[in-house]
Amino acid sequence: MLAGRDPERGFALTVRGDSMIDALIADNDTVILEEAQNISNGQMAAVWLREENVCTLKRLYYERGQVRLQPENPTMDPIFTNESNMLIQGRVVSIIRRPH
Repeated sequence: MLAGRDPERGFALTVRGDSMIDALIADNDTVILEEAQNISNGQMAAVWLREENVCTLKRLYYERGQVRLQPENPTMDPIFTNESNMLIQGRVVSIIRRPH
């Protein structure tokens, strides 16, 4: 894992899609995450959306009683949800880019 990180709290996900392309995270890249329940505004995290039954990688912003999941792709709209619909899986700590 990464120096200074607890390997028991880390995991990897393969990215599907290009919603984070402006953050230099492309389809088929791997993100290394650290388990976390609390994410600060603007941090990038993997979030499970209960109602949609999907996991998404986005920047989180807490706004007026809702959460905005912001893609890093200007062609995509943000997702607005409430905290009860989401389960934070972890915060991004590293990216492994695949040759494209």
